[in-house]
Parts: sequence; C-alpha cells; structure tokens
Amino acid sequence: MLEWQFNLALMLHEPYATTRELVRNALHALADVYQPRGAYAAILEQDGGLVGLCSLGDADEAVIKHTLIAPVLDDDCAVLSVESYSAAVPLQTRGHTFGVIVLTQMRDTAFDDDMLFDLEAAVSLIAAAAATMLQREAAVETQLQQTQLQHDLTAMTYHDLRTPLQNVQTSFAALERLLAKTEDGRVREVIQTGARSTRQIGRIIRSLLDMERLENGNIQLHPQPTPLAEVMDDVLEIVTPLAQEANHRLIVSLEPALPALMVDGNLIERVLTNLIENAIKYTPSGGSIRVTAGASGGAACIKVADDGPGIPYHLREAIFDKFYRIRATSGRDGIGLGLSFCRLAIEAHGGSIRVEGDDTGAQFVFTLPVDASQAAQAS
Repeated sequence: MLEWQFNLALMLHEPYATTRELVRNALHALADVYQPRGAYAAILEQDGGLVGLCSLGDADEAVIKHTLIAPVLDDDCAVLSVESYSAAVPLQTRGHTFGVIVLTQMRDTAFDDDMLFDLEAAVSLIAAAAATMLQREAAVETQLQQTQLQHDLTAMTYHDLRTPLQNVQTSFAALERLLAKTEDGRVREVIQTGARSTRQIGRIIRSLLDMERLENGNIQLHPQPTPLAEVMDDVLEIVTPLAQEANHRLIVSLEPALPALMVDGNLIERVLTNLIENAIKYTPSGGSIRVTAGASGGAACIKVADDGPGIPYHLREAIFDKFYRIRATSGRDGIGLGLSFCRLAIEAHGGSIRVEGDDTGAQFVFTLPVDASQAAQAS
C-alpha cells in the first residue's frame, strides 16, 4: 500500500456525519494525488437512477454520466479510462456496484496501468467505508420511520379512545343523577368509583396526547394568572377520594402571599394530580401526603412529599424517563409516563423539577413562573 493510500485509509476511519461528507473528503484526497480538472461521485438508487453526492472543479455532470459512468455500469467493468486522461471507477462491495467515482482531464500526465491500479485500490477503500455508512444511514432512516409510525398509531389510538370514553363518562353521570336518592350506599359507591376511574382514564389519555406534543414542541400553552389555591381545589376534588380509600392524610399548606402562577392551569392541574396520585400509590396505608408552596427567587416553589420508601439517589433522573418502571408498596409496577409528562409540562413553562428525600419519603420539588405584576406588588 502506498503512503497516500495508507493516509486515505486512516482518513476514512474518522467519524463522519453522512456518506456525502465521507465521499467528499475522499474525493479531495484523490484530487490531491491525481490533480484532475474535475472529480465527481454518485450513488446508485434502487431504481437504477444516479444521485450525485459531490463534485470538484470542472466536472460536467451530464457529460460524465454519458461518457464515463454509463459504460462502466453497462459493461460492469472494474475501471474505465477514456483517452487515458479520465477515469471512472465503480464503488463496489461484495460484487455489488452501488456508485461511481470519476476523475476527469488529468492535467500533467495520462493514466497508465499502474495509476489505474492504484486508483482502483483506493476506490475500493472508499467503497468499503461508504457502504458501511450507507447501511448505518438506512438503519437510522428505518428507525425514524418506525418511530414516526408508532407515534402516529399511538396518537390515532388515543384520539379514537376519547369518544367511547366520553360516552362512558356521560353514562356514569346519568346514573349518578338517576340514583342520587337511592338508599343503597353500595350502589352509589360503585357508580362513583366508576365515574372517578373513567375521569382518570380521560386525564391519562389527555396527558399522553400532550406528552407527544410536548416532546415535539407542538403544544400551544395558554398561560394566564392562575391562583394556585384554585388549582389545588380542583386537584383535591380528584385525589381526595383516592387518598381516603388508601387511608392517607392529605395536608395542603400554601403561603398566603403567594402570587398567582402564570401558567396553563389545565396542564399544571394534571401535574399536581399525577404527583399526588404517585404519592398515594407509593405511600403505605396510614401515611401522609403534604403539598406546600411558597415564593422563591421570583418564582413559585411547590413541593409534594410523602411517607413512602423514597427514591434512591441513582434513580432520581431515571424516574423521569418515559416508561421507566419502579415497584410500588402495593406490589404493582408503576411506569414513568406520569413523571415524564410532569417534567415536560413544567419545563415547557420555563420551570424545573427534581426529587429529594431519603428512605423516609420522597419529595418532588418544582418551580413555576408567577404573575410578574402580582409579584412586584407583593415585594
């Protein structure tokens, strides 16, 4: 192997973002050695068409395709020299041609057999590296297509679930009205449990849909001055029955002078609901869930704490990952969809969330922006 070929091989092993970048650098290396007036590289598509990757100098693509590339592909030859001053060499791997490299109009000397042999050897190195890069790009493209298909299918499923779920919710609401005066407490309890469960499913579906939009940056926030106390009233209406069923105490302590939040109230209601429902799930019977809030550094600092087993330090980032699993005290596995949604929703507002605590309980701490005018008045 010649020294310049060795250097070319080293260069081809460097990391490249795309096949185009790799081939462009390789074409420059060949041009430095052979000093052609023009250089050109193309890749064959599955339908037989050519896609130009890059060209250097005086490279007339139409002429090159007609006089150099077409004969190489038609005759399946290893190397073609035209009047000894131009050469076309196919990019091949395992006997399969997937592209061509062309050098045109040598300036100082014509191609001889030794030069063509060296050029063919160099192009074989380029072909091996380019084939590997093309395979990687194809795998990435396939993965992206599969991921997009999964996202589309998931979104369609969530949308399709909403209509029958709305029908179920309407039916439970009608049953609650029809049986409001029944003396059988068990009937009322069953209907109320069913109604709560369908509302919970509705919140999950909305959160999943919003999580897709938050991940893609496609969600439209509607921030407006929102008193946290009003949000908590709505949240408590949802979570209090769950806490009572689990024999938990809910303690809420909000700083009286806390300015209104500047948030999308619907999203933050679901954030707090998710955090409190998680606390209920992971706290042993008879435990407490505490929600506190105060102003800190021009923002609201809200904490949701429980008496559960806590979160090990090495898992305090992982629990916010989508689909991360952790075992609850009830023995059921939980998944991180709720916490992933919480982080996305809070960060979309410009806030942050973290988990603290020890083996006596977990404490989720997050910040949210407040109404600047109220904050100024309060200060």
